[in-house]
Amino acid sequence: MKKSKERNTNGITLIALVITIIVLLILAGVTIASLSGENGILQKASEAKEKTNKEDAEESIKLLVTEVQMEKNLGTKPLKDLLEEKFGQSNVKPNGDGFKVIKDGYEATIDANGNLVGEVEKVGTGGEIPTTGKTDGSWDETKGVNVPKLKDNMKLVIYSNGNWVEDTTNSAYKYVAGTGNEDNNSSEWANAVLDGNYYVWIPRYAYKIDNSVTYTSQAGTSHKIDVKFVDTSVKGTTSDGYIVHPAFTFGTEELSGIWVGKYETSGDIAKPTIKPDQVALTDINVATMFGTAKKLSKINIDAHMMKNTEWGAVAYLTQSSYGRNGTEVSVNQCSNYITGAGRGIGNPIDNPIYNGIYSNPELNQKYNGAIGRLSSTTGNVYGVYDMSGGTVEYVMGVYGTDKNNISFRYSGFDINSFPKEEKYYDLYTKTSTDITNIGDSLFETSGWNNDNKSFFNLDFPFSRRGGRYNSSSDAGIFYHNPYNGANDSSYGFRVCLSV
Repeated sequence: MKKSKERNTNGITLIALVITIIVLLILAGVTIASLSGENGILQKASEAKEKTNKEDAEESIKLLVTEVQMEKNLGTKPLKDLLEEKFGQSNVKPNGDGFKVIKDGYEATIDANGNLVGEVEKVGTGGEIPTTGKTDGSWDETKGVNVPKLKDNMKLVIYSNGNWVEDTTNSAYKYVAGTGNEDNNSSEWANAVLDGNYYVWIPRYAYKIDNSVTYTSQAGTSHKIDVKFVDTSVKGTTSDGYIVHPAFTFGTEELSGIWVGKYETSGDIAKPTIKPDQVALTDINVATMFGTAKKLSKINIDAHMMKNTEWGAVAYLTQSSYGRNGTEVSVNQCSNYITGAGRGIGNPIDNPIYNGIYSNPELNQKYNGAIGRLSSTTGNVYGVYDMSGGTVEYVMGVYGTDKNNISFRYSGFDINSFPKEEKYYDLYTKTSTDITNIGDSLFETSGWNNDNKSFFNLDFPFSRRGGRYNSSSDAGIFYHNPYNGANDSSYGFRVCLSV
């Protein structure tokens, strides 16, 4: 009997399986191509999103420019100030006769009349490549300064749209020289945050006093301080007569720069802070100030109470073309000792340096307001504040016949508690200033802008700087009036970092 062949109808042949896989692969290839190809769905979605973002940014820029033009027609403020108010100070850059402005990652060109010209473009187009700068204190040939030196989680910050945000490029700062006798608002000194506290980088420099150039202010006259930035290999006096500022020698170490508290110290002795819009920490003696400042130290950061020479380093850079270019810093005339506050508002005459005292600052008198910024060492938000007025600041400049015979008076120090390392204080062994006082803003700048110019004696052995809120014409970055080291409700201090 003939057997019939049976067919397996429940399975699938190998050939059918292979054909199915090939078909699926073809379909998958078509799908991937339609998603990720040059004209794929994902590409089109990205382009649509980019177009929407650009249109939104362009609309925002046009709206802000219209507001600027309306306010410009009132004639109350220069174009640069109006643009900075609308776009943020760090988002407005000079561009020929006009400016470049940035909004939401897009940039536009504004001409000298405040008109929007050309196309709105994404930041970084046109061949511009974002860079990340060094933060090791080394010399930067392009910027012409020693870059900021960061340690222990310090972060560089920039001011953008009313807030301080991290500078992810580590290179947004600039030390720009002004020209002539005009106030220089172009420098944006490097700012950093550490544990919520603000500091400003003073790069290593050499200086020369030029008494042949005179600047006139509301309070008096001052002279030119010529500055050139140098690396750590340059020491002493250069061949062309520039003196490397002594603040950049910390004990036996040559520093690439110093970090200076952006504001007078606030908070309390348990937890000192360095922030704007705070009540300054006062009514403690010098020994307590010194100990409080040390609490801000880190493993690689030496926090200490500011010395006389460190004050001088800030003052000289401020006077130079890289700071205010001879323009006097306005007095913080707030009687409640609010950090970062500006001068009083005069009526009917509003003077640029000082007017009348007041209790609480209005918005334009705060550190980021149009008036408050004039109390900064740069004339913008990137400088150091409260160096004229506010509290009168004790600094570690002390008098004694030698280091073993310092007059402690009411400072709270004694022979055992006074710092043993000389890098933490400047010692003065004379009761009158002379040419040996280098870089500390005593002999070299004595009486500039009519600032107080008292000197040490046995009863008043501790330096006080800046003047208080009600010192008027006596207050200023060159003010020096020693006292006995005792506490007072109007005496404050400042912190410096050596990294």
